[in-house]
Amino acid sequence: MTSSVNKSLLSKVKVVWKTLVVVILSVLLFAPTPALAFDNITLISHSFKIQQEIENVRKSIKILPSLSYENSKAFFVHIDNQLQKIKTESGQNAKKFQDLSNTYQQESEGLLTQIKDDKQPKIVLDANQETFLPNLTNGLSIPIIVNLSAEGQWNYSSKIIDSIGRMRVDANGSCFNIFGTTIVPADRNCLDINNYLSEIKPRLLFPEVRPAALVTLKKYLSTNKLVAFGKQQNYQILPNETVNFTQNDVPGQYSDNFGSQTISFTISDQDKFMVNNNQFFFKRIDNSITIKDLSYKDELNSKIETLSKKIASNNNMAKFYDLIERRIDLAKQKADNVREYADELKSLSDPDILSEINELDKFVVNLTTNIL
Repeated sequence: MTSSVNKSLLSKVKVVWKTLVVVILSVLLFAPTPALAFDNITLISHSFKIQQEIENVRKSIKILPSLSYENSKAFFVHIDNQLQKIKTESGQNAKKFQDLSNTYQQESEGLLTQIKDDKQPKIVLDANQETFLPNLTNGLSIPIIVNLSAEGQWNYSSKIIDSIGRMRVDANGSCFNIFGTTIVPADRNCLDINNYLSEIKPRLLFPEVRPAALVTLKKYLSTNKLVAFGKQQNYQILPNETVNFTQNDVPGQYSDNFGSQTISFTISDQDKFMVNNNQFFFKRIDNSITIKDLSYKDELNSKIETLSKKIASNNNMAKFYDLIERRIDLAKQKADNVREYADELKSLSDPDILSEINELDKFVVNLTTNIL
């Protein structure tokens, strides 16, 4: 008799201890959290489904007291399966909403790179850049005049050297040594030094232009049309028209070039009236710039604001399901404690067991407490 009593007391102590652990974790997980900003329609839809599944678990719990110990075994498994289903779906939904949030975040960051305050836009052109050329597009409804200037030095062939190393060439195609001293008059080409000009000139991208000069071109299908060249350029771009920038070299032989040019520009209208760059929005993607009306910036800001709301809503839905998933773990542990207690006592009619079943029911009811 004493042994039976001791065993019963030991079982109760074990259950009380496990229950205490669940209670401590519950205090942490069920503590009030800052209000989450949900999209109402999304929240209503998902919370309704969660509440339905919770109600199904409660129905199963309420049946337990009416069952014999033997019949309760299968029912405990059924309750665990119900809770596991909610947990699995919550984990999947948490990942789905977090992935959506990450997608919207990437989209927002892409728009933010376009909206940077870039009133003095510059384009950097590398000497060995033959494909994916930097470009400028007129995104306005009127023609514009581009006033371009370029600064920098580059080279275009390992064959063009002086006594102390490779020549540097400016955007006009004029040569300098590595100390920046002009060694060839501006009206001559540095290729004349090695009598290389006659060999290379016919094969240049634009034979009528000095080698290594900065050229602005328009692409028409597979052909290139020269627009302008040199350190200072002035030309018109029609609406929706794009110009590209490159060095005048032999196609297919850009890889041995080095150095770069930094291209800056101002805009004027077709009557040559200078217009302040503040009147335009410069949409930049990498080294491509599109001149847009200022209203485009407002459109981008509106899109970014919408994306910010979507990011916040999806983040909070991910947090919602993450909390549900972790709380379900506690509910499963709580149900397992009740099952172990029933196994020890071989009964579900014991007052302590009935009290634990009632506590389990309350626990499940509060799965969404302080979240919604």
